[in-house]
Amino acid sequence: MRAVLARSVLMAVAAESESLGQRVEAAKKERGELADRKQRLAAGAGNYNRDTVLALERIRERLPDAGVQVLCDLVEPVSEEWQGAIEGYMDGARFNLIVKPDWEARTIDFLQSWGARSKVVQGKRCLERADQSRVPGTSIIHELRTDHPIARAYLIEQFGSVVKVADSEELRRTPRGLTKDGKGSGAMTMFICERRDFVLGRKARERALQRTTEMLEAADKDIGELESSQGTLKGFRELLTTLKEPTFDAQPLAQHGGDLDATRRSLSQLDLTEVEQLRAELARLEELIRVHELAIEAAKETVTLAKQRITTAEGVIERINGGRDARLQERENQIRRLKYLCEANSEKTYTVMAQEVDDLIASQTYEVPAVQTRLSHLRAQPEKLLGDVREMLAEYNAAVRSDERFQSALPHLTDAPSFDPYYGPLVLLGRSVSMLHNELESIGLYNNRAKVEEAERSFHDVFTKQFCVEIKSKVDEGVRMLRQLNIELEKLKFGTDRFNIDWSKWEPEFQEYYGFFSAVAELADSPEAVDLFGETELSPKHIEVRDRLVKLLLDQDQDRAGRELLRIADYRNYRRYEIWNDSDSGGRIALSTWGTGSGGQLETPAYIVRAAVVTNRLRLFDKGASLKLLVSDESFSRMDEPRARAVLRYLRDSMGLQLVSAMPTKHAGALRPEFDREFSFSRMNVPDNGEIDFVSECDERIFKKDRMREVWEAQRQEVREQAKLLFEAAELEEVTGAAK
Repeated sequence: MRAVLARSVLMAVAAESESLGQRVEAAKKERGELADRKQRLAAGAGNYNRDTVLALERIRERLPDAGVQVLCDLVEPVSEEWQGAIEGYMDGARFNLIVKPDWEARTIDFLQSWGARSKVVQGKRCLERADQSRVPGTSIIHELRTDHPIARAYLIEQFGSVVKVADSEELRRTPRGLTKDGKGSGAMTMFICERRDFVLGRKARERALQRTTEMLEAADKDIGELESSQGTLKGFRELLTTLKEPTFDAQPLAQHGGDLDATRRSLSQLDLTEVEQLRAELARLEELIRVHELAIEAAKETVTLAKQRITTAEGVIERINGGRDARLQERENQIRRLKYLCEANSEKTYTVMAQEVDDLIASQTYEVPAVQTRLSHLRAQPEKLLGDVREMLAEYNAAVRSDERFQSALPHLTDAPSFDPYYGPLVLLGRSVSMLHNELESIGLYNNRAKVEEAERSFHDVFTKQFCVEIKSKVDEGVRMLRQLNIELEKLKFGTDRFNIDWSKWEPEFQEYYGFFSAVAELADSPEAVDLFGETELSPKHIEVRDRLVKLLLDQDQDRAGRELLRIADYRNYRRYEIWNDSDSGGRIALSTWGTGSGGQLETPAYIVRAAVVTNRLRLFDKGASLKLLVSDESFSRMDEPRARAVLRYLRDSMGLQLVSAMPTKHAGALRPEFDREFSFSRMNVPDNGEIDFVSECDERIFKKDRMREVWEAQRQEVREQAKLLFEAAELEEVTGAAK
């Protein structure tokens, strides 16, 4: 009966111990989940549900380029007055996933492949359909704030029509409405929005972090109490297993009594004739004793050696025990350091890390030399990584705007005994970096990506239309003007010469550029968008020219690249220009090879070149107003009168230019009839009066060109007559002299 009772108690203790073990395991699992949640919250993530956590982990692992984010991380409540009702109305939509538009299809396919229940926002469709102007002024989305374009578009599309109402009476007449106390309407029904844990906004994440930390501390306390109860039950169970019931069996006593009687009867029947045999047996036994004594002596020697080894071992044990206290003290110091580091970094939990160490020791899957090597490596890492962080921080702060710099500098401690004083500032810096990274990832990178795409489109447009097409147009326009000049030159004759301009030969380098610009102009004329850097129909030669130009545009040496681009942009460099002189005698000479012509002959084409430059610069052949003025200094200094008059008529009558010529008075006489007005400037010295050295005077004359032509013609006729008389007189003298 007692044995049955003992077994029953033992079974009950075992069952309770097993139940406690299960509760401890469940509590540790819950503590691990709380620690993971605390780590996520401390890193700036939201208080997601389990499905969202799993989906985020897998998407970031398998689809890292999708840029997955959660809606609740991108939205901030304007005030807490309506936050509870709005979060209850949104419910699971708060945890919808937002990815890059190009990754939406692949993301939902991936979620389906392993049975996830998370939802993906149709970002591209929301951006196309969202219309802020259709949102009522009382919409609940005015209580929310976000800078993320897709998040804003999704809120407008899904919740823009939900309006705030005062009470249930107004709610029943509202298609989609929400009261402050959490009653909503939609789909022709009214319902009560369940109160949910707040997840929108930074304050909600801070409260969730505080609540999770408190729950984690409570879980640690519960686990400690459960483990203490488990230890008590284990000790009680061990006591029960060693407990034995006393026995009172008399049978062995009766047996021993019978043996005693038999011995007495044997003694009474003893035969002394057996003494000799006993003596022989005694001798044998004595020999056996001697052998045993020898063995005992040998054993004593062995014992002595063993005692010596024991003494040595005791010395080793004593030394180990002496260092044991120091090691235990070091262990306590390291535990205190770990607790301090966990306090400085809220992402870490001491009890969870201690449990991981205990599990590693219990698993016995490590080797002491490997652990020591790993420990030496890890001890050297903090100082090295701290130096790397300082360098990267300095480079970052020097490269970014002032509002994006990290002002919290790392301390420089010359007498720091360990890495511990730097850990807290490093954690704060890491949080600041994570916060900025999250902001850039959620909003900044999206906006920057949009700006980069816009800048890329602008660059393509500028490169195509304002660079390539513009230069081609300039080259073609220059040829058009030269062609117009040739038309005018065909009507004119300069003495016995006619001139025309030739531009048929290309500069080889610039002909490549012109071919590329022509191909770009053809692409620009097509109705489809032009992407010169995508899949276009450019030839390999044109692609080479394009890459050469882009390299110049992106060159770090802006001065050198700018000079080269200006040289390429100058349309005058694209062709080889020549002026041909056709004389009445049938000869044709190129100005570039005309090295023996007189000064007047060379000056005539020079004026043609000047006229070409002026007409181009002043846009004489373009529609609209233009400046038609040519000012020339030292005019017609080496030209004879007929050539000078021909050039003047070309500039004035053919080109329609107003001509202002500066020349010495002695050279102006024969050309005066070609001008309408004359200004004569003279400078006269004055007596020394301490004020000025000379006086300049101007005399203006308005010419009567018709009368002047008559006078000059009469003068020419008179000169001709005088020359004729002189010539005849000279001839007569020569004849008379010959006769004599």
